[in-house]
Amino acid sequence: MPHNSIRRLPLLLMALSALTTLPSHGETMLLTGEVAALEAQSLTVPRAGRAWRYQIQWMAEEGSMVKAGDPVVIFDKGTITSQVDQNQAQLIQVKAARQAKLVELEQRRLQAEFDFKQRQLQQEKAKLDADVPPDFQSPKEYADKQFELMKADGELEKAQRALMEAKQAAVEEIAKLELDQEKAELELSNSQELMKNLELVAKYDGPIIYARHPWTGEKTEVGSTVQIGTPVASIPKFDELAIQAWANEVEIDAIKPGMSVTVFLDADTQVVLEGKVKQVAQKGIRKPGWGNSNWFQVGVTLGDSKQVELMPGMSVRVELEVKS
Repeated sequence: MPHNSIRRLPLLLMALSALTTLPSHGETMLLTGEVAALEAQSLTVPRAGRAWRYQIQWMAEEGSMVKAGDPVVIFDKGTITSQVDQNQAQLIQVKAARQAKLVELEQRRLQAEFDFKQRQLQQEKAKLDADVPPDFQSPKEYADKQFELMKADGELEKAQRALMEAKQAAVEEIAKLELDQEKAELELSNSQELMKNLELVAKYDGPIIYARHPWTGEKTEVGSTVQIGTPVASIPKFDELAIQAWANEVEIDAIKPGMSVTVFLDADTQVVLEGKVKQVAQKGIRKPGWGNSNWFQVGVTLGDSKQVELMPGMSVRVELEVKS
C-alpha cells in the first residue's frame, strides 16, 4: 500500500465515526383527526316501556345551534300514548268507583247510627217501665217489663256493635280505595314520565351533531329505528376544545404523551395551531371504511387557539416528529 494512502486511513475512520454519532432528526408522522369537545352531552335512545328500540320522529337540524332546555330529539310515542290513555281511563274509573263506594259507606254508617239511636230510645223506655216498683203492678206485669228491658239491652248492644263495625269497615274500605287511586295515579305518572323521556332536551347551548352507527358508519337521521342505549346525536360544550386524532397499529408505538404536534385545519390550511399529545389509547378499534387495521385514539390538547373559530367536527391534520 502507498505511503500516502496509509496516512489518509485514520482520517477516513474518524470521519465515519463522526457521521455515526450525529443525532437523527427523525421523521414526520401525519395523522388525521377532528376537532372535538372535551365534554359533550350524549343523546341516547331512552328506556321507555317494554319496547327495545324506537323510531326517531324528529331531530333538530344537524349543525344548528340549540339552547339549554330546547327539545332536540323526539322518538315515536305511539305505544306509550296508548298506555297513557289506558292509564287515564283506569284512573277515572277508580275515582268513580271510589266516589260510589264512599256514598255507600256513608249510607251504611248513617243507617247504623239511626238503628243505634232507635234502640237506645227503646232501651231507655224499657228501663223506665222496669223501674216501676212491683208494689204498683202485678207480678206478671213486673216480670214482663224486666224481660223487655233485658231484650232492649241486647238489641242496644247489638246495634252498638253494628255501628262500630260499620265505622271500622268504612275506615278499611276508604284506605283500600285510597291505595287503589294512588296506584292508578302512580301508573299514569310513570307512563307520562316515560312519554316525557322520549323527548330529549339540550342540557346546554351548542350545535347538535348526528351520530354514526358504530358498525355501518351510517349517520343517524329522522326515521331511523334505533336500539335502546344507542347514541343518536351529541351536543358538544364549547368551553374547551381539543383534537381527536387516530393512529394505526404500526404508528401508535412511536407516539407518546407530551410530544409536541402541529395542527392544520383542512378547511383553511393557512391556520396553524400548536398542541401536545395528552393521551394515547391502549386499545385499538376497527373503523368502518378504514381497512382492516386497528386504530388508536390520540388525544391532543391545543395551545392558544383563540385566533381562529373552531367547531367540533372540523377535520384536521396532525403532524408530529417521531424518532426514525
